[in-house]
Amino acid sequence: MQKEFTLGVEEEFQIVDPNTRDLQPHVEKMLASGDPALTENIKREMMQSMIEIVTPVCQDVEEVRRELTKLRVGVAELAEKNSLAVVAAGAHPFSLWQSQPITQDDRHKMLEEDMQDVVRSILIFGLHVHVAI
Repeated sequence: MQKEFTLGVEEEFQIVDPNTRDLQPHVEKMLASGDPALTENIKREMMQSMIEIVTPVCQDVEEVRRELTKLRVGVAELAEKNSLAVVAAGAHPFSLWQSQPITQDDRHKMLEEDMQDVVRSILIFGLHVHVAI
């Protein structure tokens, strides 16, 4: 019998200097220094000072919990390895959106071109829960 639903979670984290707590645009540095088995589920986001973890499609809440724990530990260790830290919070208390560089890949460039300041000013960090029914 097929499951009634599957789950997936995406979490966006701030990349910060561990001393000043200011946002740092080092997503590329972090991804380049990581194990491909881990970074397969760690992604770039709109701002270079943001990093996202993405669980695989999970069959139940217990599997989501295991995957999130593994990915959270992994992204924190990846940050520490690069003399950085990650913070889970909806918004940064003092960094200005105007000083945050956009991730330079085709998808994000297209979004910036189409939506301009709407995209440039979206300095928020989310948690997305996907439920497939």
